[in-house]
Amino acid sequence: MTNRGWTQGLLAVALCVGLAACGQKSPEELLAAAKQAVAKDDLKAAQIHLKNALTQEPGNGEIRFMLGETLLNSGDPVGALLEFAKANEAQFDPNRVAPAEARAMLQTRKPREVLQQFATRQLSDPKAQAELQVVMAQAYNATNKPVEARAAVDEALRLVPKHPGATLVLARMAGAERRVDDALALVESVIQSAPTSGEAWRLKGDLLTLGKGDGKAGRAAFEKAVEVAPRDLAATQALIGHLVAVKDNDEAKKRIEAARKQFGDNTTVRYYAAYLAMGDGKLDEAKSHVEQLLKVTRDDPRVLFLAGQIAFQRGEDLVAESHLSKILNLPGDTGRVRLLLAATQLRMADPTKALRTLEPLLDDPGMRVSQVFAVAGDAHSQLGQTDKAQAMYARAAELDPNDARSRTMVALGRVAGGNEAQGLDQLRDLATQFESPVADVALIGSLIRKGDHAGALTALDALEKKTPGKADTTNMRAQVFLAQGATDKALAQWQESLKRDPKNMAAAVALARQDFATNRAADAVARFAAVAKADASDPVPQLAWLQARQLAGDKPEDLVKSAQQLVQQFPKVARVRTALVRVLQASGDTDRALSAAQEAVAALPNDGEVLELLGALQLARGDHGQAHKSMSDLVALRPRSPEALVRLAEVDIARKNYRQALGNARKALALKPDFLPALRHVMALELELGNPAAARKLVKEMQQEKSTQGLATVFEGDLEAKQGNWAAAAAAYQQGLAQKVQVPGLPSKAHRALLSAGKAAEAQAFAQKWIKDNPGDLLFVAYLADSALARSDWAEARSRYEFILKSSPNDVVVMNNLAWALLRTNQLKDAEALARKAVGLRPQAGAFLDTLSEILSAEGKHDEAIEKQRRAVELDGNNPARRVALAKRYIAANQKEKAKIELEAVAQLGPRYPDQTEVQALLKQL
Repeated sequence: MTNRGWTQGLLAVALCVGLAACGQKSPEELLAAAKQAVAKDDLKAAQIHLKNALTQEPGNGEIRFMLGETLLNSGDPVGALLEFAKANEAQFDPNRVAPAEARAMLQTRKPREVLQQFATRQLSDPKAQAELQVVMAQAYNATNKPVEARAAVDEALRLVPKHPGATLVLARMAGAERRVDDALALVESVIQSAPTSGEAWRLKGDLLTLGKGDGKAGRAAFEKAVEVAPRDLAATQALIGHLVAVKDNDEAKKRIEAARKQFGDNTTVRYYAAYLAMGDGKLDEAKSHVEQLLKVTRDDPRVLFLAGQIAFQRGEDLVAESHLSKILNLPGDTGRVRLLLAATQLRMADPTKALRTLEPLLDDPGMRVSQVFAVAGDAHSQLGQTDKAQAMYARAAELDPNDARSRTMVALGRVAGGNEAQGLDQLRDLATQFESPVADVALIGSLIRKGDHAGALTALDALEKKTPGKADTTNMRAQVFLAQGATDKALAQWQESLKRDPKNMAAAVALARQDFATNRAADAVARFAAVAKADASDPVPQLAWLQARQLAGDKPEDLVKSAQQLVQQFPKVARVRTALVRVLQASGDTDRALSAAQEAVAALPNDGEVLELLGALQLARGDHGQAHKSMSDLVALRPRSPEALVRLAEVDIARKNYRQALGNARKALALKPDFLPALRHVMALELELGNPAAARKLVKEMQQEKSTQGLATVFEGDLEAKQGNWAAAAAAYQQGLAQKVQVPGLPSKAHRALLSAGKAAEAQAFAQKWIKDNPGDLLFVAYLADSALARSDWAEARSRYEFILKSSPNDVVVMNNLAWALLRTNQLKDAEALARKAVGLRPQAGAFLDTLSEILSAEGKHDEAIEKQRRAVELDGNNPARRVALAKRYIAANQKEKAKIELEAVAQLGPRYPDQTEVQALLKQL
């Protein structure tokens, strides 16, 4: 090409681009094409035209509005809202934007936001204002404001008489009031004037199905809605929903497939696809669908409930709990949600939380269904509250005679209540009567407890025929063999369970427990690793694997790394988050533990578990103000939780705000009169505030209640001990032990009271007898060991600590204390080995580094001793004792100037460090 030709060619291209003369349509032409596509109900083509137009004029308000409208009519209200916002920015006609924007907001289940934004809005066009009032009426109905809804409908009809949308709202309101014939008459009036109204036909289908109980006629109406409005996504969704409800799953699947081709992967269509996949047992497919839904509809209660159901069926209890808990913070009916959440919490062995979840349903006339009382019975049963459990099961069986499970539990109550023969006969009848294995399982358990192992094995053979190849059967057979003392046979059955179901946690736990008991920790870790590998999507086996590794003595840094990976994999599961915090705590890295807890709260702001853990960490660090805020937030989140109120009271105690602490503890008692921590705090606080009479009154009140009579005896001991009446305290504590009151540390209290009363021989005899009768009470042995250490009885301390380490070989506190005792008896080599092991397990623990440093110094290893002590000072910078110990290491290494620097820094603290006498004595040596 010549130079002139090249220039002319470039000019032609420029003109082509500037004048849209190369085949590219102008925005006006594209807008016109989009309108033609809409007229033909081809919304996809319309969207393509509009998006192309926006590449040329991104600020065109009409194009933005039309794109939003097509997205809304295609079932994408979220995308529509974005476009409407941009149309508003371009100051496009509010008469067109406002009604559509309000409708989109309503479809995203935000009725309150609709009311906030549009309640006082006035449009200049009466028709537009009428449309807006129709949406407002729907929003008022959604927020249970019928008076305001009727006023909005009346206003719409005043502006546009016989407005179809307003008439349909009136019909819905009549239907809600059970005036079904009136509602149908209103719908028919709309159909006569607008026979292609998909909304009218849909409402007719709802009224016929739900109001008249005529599913056949209802289905015909839904099908008519799709016929007259084939591009109306809501019509298609309504038909699919009806088909799912009447369990015509094959036709529903056909309609879903057709809807996908026509409308794409719309959220409602995908919702039903997930629901049907769950019903077919295709849980992986269902989970895949629901995960996609959660990305775009995180706060939709229906989607969260479905996600919870799928996770529950997959055995992913932590995930299910997370999804279901979120719904409780959203508006709407939560009956079914609470029932499933309580069942989930029971499966996680948290009956107290389950009862708290169920509490609103027990007094709700609309939820008088057998399942509610059955689950409540299970919760009371887990708590050992037999009478309450039986009352709940009886109520469930009364409400539903075909409830095999509740009838089974009633029979079990008779077995436990003294009518054993009658109860067993009932269980045998139920096992024959129902295909459900629940009665079989109960019968087997009862026979095992009775010691009828042969009968239990016979019943298990019958259960195997009902449920062939199930791991639960082999698990129970293992329990029978274990009860017979045939441990090898039991282990073989549990191994068979894992062959049948590699994800079976019950079998893995049983085998791992045996592994740990026989010092084969690596085998236990391998078992949990295999279960975790079999179901990598479930955090429960992953957490069990992590805990097993921790018990086996894995390196702290490796455990932390694994916990961090779990958080990345399950960022919204509270127990995964708390596991990371606890692993960091165990490693001694309290700073990172606090940071992890703060991140957990940021990720799960409405989860009480992580909030409580953060508050506990802040309290332990002395950050009382922050701890008070966290626990106050916990109380706001769980206003009916006695545990939360007690946690707040504990912070108040740390702040020495005793009256406020007492008020919160008493609030906890008002919610749960027999709540032990609250009772203990109330009594201690009354004494602290100088009210012994109030404390004694509390004890007397406890003695009059059957559920707290035993505790009252222990509290009486606490009261006498607080007042220095040691003989009376010892007598009360021993009485509590005789009554088998389960209070942690009660034997230690009795022993301490005897010593304080001057009854040393009696205390020694008590200790010997208690250990003989309760060889597994390591808590009491630890108390005796610590007491021996405190009085410098190194031989007894060593003996006691060594005894504990045989059962708990990785107890780092015991290791450290035993190392200290060995140091004091000059057994430096053994002391160093133990101290190094403790530091290896808890490298961030300043106290353990302090012990190791002193041992190394005693051995003359001064450089390493100084290095370890410096690290202890870094970790416990607020502890002056660590600096004094560092000064001693410098003195032992003849580094007097460095020792002087450390001691003078501590001396400047004055009375804030109580042992200044030692500091001055050491300075004089220099």
